[in-house]
Amino acid sequence: QAPGSRVFDLTLTDGTPLDLTKTYKVATNNFMFTGGDNYLALKGGTNRIDTQLVIRDEVIKWMKAETAAGHKITWTDTGRSVKAAKP
Repeated sequence: QAPGSRVFDLTLTDGTPLDLTKTYKVATNNFMFTGGDNYLALKGGTNRIDTQLVIRDEVIKWMKAETAAGHKITWTDTGRSVKAAKP
């Protein structure tokens, strides 16, 4: 499919439509940041900062902090992730 052919509309978390005349701050992984799989939409962004942080390590750090603080972490299966099984 052509890039963007599956996107019908974009809204902010409060339901407000994305304003194409504004600039937004975006967080993503390094693969997308550098144009992986020819995804060049983010490569042309301004004020780009590569934190050199590994997402896996940051998620683990966050989970440890949340559980140490007594917070429960819940998971919602969106169908986009796959649980890897050890052989």
